[in-house]
Amino acid sequence: MNKINFAVIGVGVMGDIHSRIISELDKAELVAVVDCDQHRAQKIAHKYNIQYFTKVEELFEKIKPEAVCICVPTIAHFEVTKLCLIKHADVLLEKPIADNENEAKELINLANLRNRKFMIGHNERFNPAFIKVKEIIDNNTIGKIISIHTKRVDKYPPRIKDVNIVVDLAIHDIDLINFLLDDLPHTVVADKRKNHLKFREDSVEIFLKYPNASACIQANWITPIRIRNMVITATKGFLEMDFLTYKIKVYQSNFQKFLEDIKNQNSENVIKFHEPEIIEYEVDKEESLKLQINSFIDAINSNQSIDSNYALEALKIAKQC
Repeated sequence: MNKINFAVIGVGVMGDIHSRIISELDKAELVAVVDCDQHRAQKIAHKYNIQYFTKVEELFEKIKPEAVCICVPTIAHFEVTKLCLIKHADVLLEKPIADNENEAKELINLANLRNRKFMIGHNERFNPAFIKVKEIIDNNTIGKIISIHTKRVDKYPPRIKDVNIVVDLAIHDIDLINFLLDDLPHTVVADKRKNHLKFREDSVEIFLKYPNASACIQANWITPIRIRNMVITATKGFLEMDFLTYKIKVYQSNFQKFLEDIKNQNSENVIKFHEPEIIEYEVDKEESLKLQINSFIDAINSNQSIDSNYALEALKIAKQC
């Protein structure tokens, strides 16, 4: 199998991580980085003994990579991604897909027109714990989902300068909830506030009403500890999952047995209804971004289509908030 030549555009915190992961993969080769900050680009290029550029146009004049990872600020997503698609590169773009819905639609249409792979970096979909939760749901282990609650809170990251808390953090959970429910909300209510920041909201609580379930999202940049979790209430049980520790715990309900024992007037077992069966799951601690990049490469190698509309829907809901 031929290695796919990659370039990383924007080598701040996320771009540096993309560069490191690509350099570690057998089926990819990191050939160049691009950043408008020459010192930063040169530093990363020196680390991996590759070329660097300060303009995307230079990259395609000199290197012509087959694929790119784009990690620039959101405000630049549209122009940089558009140029890369026009230059016939497959694109893995850090979320959100664009700054607004019209730009997102244009990028999706252009990728389809150019027959390019276009994946958006909602990498929590590739979190091993979340993958396991999706499997548990699909296997009907806890029954039909009634509600989902997520908490994604942390200290303020100074590097985020162009989006608010909804587009930076809450959008992850909007996408994950849409994915688990395989549906879109018909009602979106949000309470967002500027607590410590003057020009951007740094906390939000979101309520989403779906046809057959509801969801609540809490996200902020004002909590002094980092928390990333999800809890799911369903007809046959309750699930807790931690995105950071990859721990999953399921409390299975004895409700059906409870009904049978009520019918049979077995009071002893009715009392035991309050004692759920507890199942704890172990998952391998793999980097979600590495799993996503591998999935992107596999899609390129197998010519598998990538539908980017999930990212458009998450952006539309985030903008409603």
